Amino acid sequence: MRLIAAFSDPWSFLVSQRVDRCQEFARQVSWCMVTVDPHRPLGGIPLDEGTATAVRAQAFAGEMVPEPGIRRPNGGPATAAYAEAEIDGLAAPMRRALFEAIWRDHLTIDDPNVLRLLVARVYAAHPEVFDPHPRSVLGDWSVRLAARRQGLVVSMAGGPLSDEAHRKVRRWQLEWDSLGRPELPVLLAKDGMLTGASVLEFLVELCASAFVTSETENPGRGGETSGVDSEASESARESALVSA
Repeated sequence: MRLIAAFSDPWSFLVSQRVDRCQEFARQVSWCMVTVDPHRPLGGIPLDEGTATAVRAQAFAGEMVPEPGIRRPNGGPATAAYAEAEIDGLAAPMRRALFEAIWRDHLTIDDPNVLRLLVARVYAAHPEVFDPHPRSVLGDWSVRLAARRQGLVVSMAGGPLSDEAHRKVRRWQLEWDSLGRPELPVLLAKDGMLTGASVLEFLVELCASAFVTSETENPGRGGETSGVDSEASESARESALVSA
């Protein structure tokens, strides 16, 4: 199964969290990250309140949701960074870090310097990537990993640095375009396609046990986190902003 999603899409952020709660499903799905509007100005545009309200209404307690005043970024640089990280085996941690930087920490992720610092932190948390690699004898693997240590995975124009990542990004975008650019996120399976909020509902049905506790302890869906979660989110936001 494949999930087509976008870092600039709040529904995709909610689906990303939900997939991580469905561990068996998470091992079966591959992500195709696309850019909704490559011409969106750097710094993004405000998320309309109607969309924010709809996302909050679908969220279970404990799930992170868009806060008032948040902006939807140009997702191109984030998609490029994800493609490079997927090549290095860091798809999941990079996906989480990028989504949370945008929707939880309100970072301007389409700023190359902000993105570089975030990417460097993800790679620093996974030193196994920098172990000796057999492909080093065939080319510039050591140079590539040195760039990774500094978070240099995206060009100043916002695109991937490697040809392999370029091909990934292009393939993902072409697949979504060929489907007619349906509402995100899109779940593609052998027996059909689901889009938008239907993907969220499917995940709840598929992994019901993962959501029973949340619904029992917190009746209804408000998307509000506990005090501890809010404090952790605020601490992470302050730390990220200071680093940036």
